[in-house]
Amino acid sequence: MIAEETAMPPVAAGCHPELGCASRLLGVSRTEQAGRYVVAREPVSTGDTLVVEPAYAACLLPDKFGSHCHHCFTRLNAPVACPECSGLAFCSVVCRDEACRSYHRYECHYMDLLIGSGMSILCHVALRMVTQAGEQFFLDRRQDLTSHSTEILPPSDKYLAVHNLVTHSNKRKPKELFQRTLMAVFLLKCLQKAGYFSTPSIDQTERDSNLNLPILGRLAQRETSALINYATKAACLSEEELLIGSLLLRHLQLLQFNAHEVYETRIEAPRQLRTSKTEYIGVAIYPTVALFNHDCYPAVTRQGLQGKKLCNSFSSLDIKLWLFNMFRNF
Repeated sequence: MIAEETAMPPVAAGCHPELGCASRLLGVSRTEQAGRYVVAREPVSTGDTLVVEPAYAACLLPDKFGSHCHHCFTRLNAPVACPECSGLAFCSVVCRDEACRSYHRYECHYMDLLIGSGMSILCHVALRMVTQAGEQFFLDRRQDLTSHSTEILPPSDKYLAVHNLVTHSNKRKPKELFQRTLMAVFLLKCLQKAGYFSTPSIDQTERDSNLNLPILGRLAQRETSALINYATKAACLSEEELLIGSLLLRHLQLLQFNAHEVYETRIEAPRQLRTSKTEYIGVAIYPTVALFNHDCYPAVTRQGLQGKKLCNSFSSLDIKLWLFNMFRNF
């Protein structure tokens, strides 16, 4: 954890009544062509802080595991190890305990498999969105998750605000959907093995015991009817597993268009900003920041500070003008 945290600037003109992380100067509009996008509801001045939003979920790049805290992305000074794995570290006992109480208890023993699979960092964020919340968290929202909202403003529930971001499923080719479905099945299998679900899938205990039978015992089961019965059971999933699997697939689609890279600014000499560099260290999802559409001539700049994303205007804007963002950090 950071010993002395910098005070976050307040958003200009106070918080939006429905977009809690955004300024009340902003509004959200929608068209068929552009979807939802942020506009100026009131005049915006140069330098106004428009959004201060914590990441809903964030993952560190694997090649930064040895230099940055796995939980808060701070550079490591006196690393604290995980008691179960040796591939990553934390900056403090506080970060370690927070991670191990939530997502890391499911990811810990499978981290090498996840990295070795070659999956992208977006796939890991899709998994993190599930592992950082318990199974019951999603079961309590089952009804809201099965009916995707079309409201202009995202809901106040932070997960539902992420869940209702666009996926463009109807514009994807079958091959692309198949690849993402295959990845969702892989991630679901990892969750099953990690003990994420309170109730195992149908006959999972029996299937697991069958996998450990001696070879002769397995050969004795090769009658056609037994094989068909076994394959049918293996394909069965509980209602809870089907829900989480469908959410993983949705996460894999929406992150492609809504996630943001996390950068670290490195200043090699004191007060020499000309030699500073930005270094890509991770990926995060910010549901409010995701509502800003892209333009090569943006009106908003983004900065990361202590796990939060800050958006500031660098030009004055009149009412109803779009607030564009460029999909890179400055």
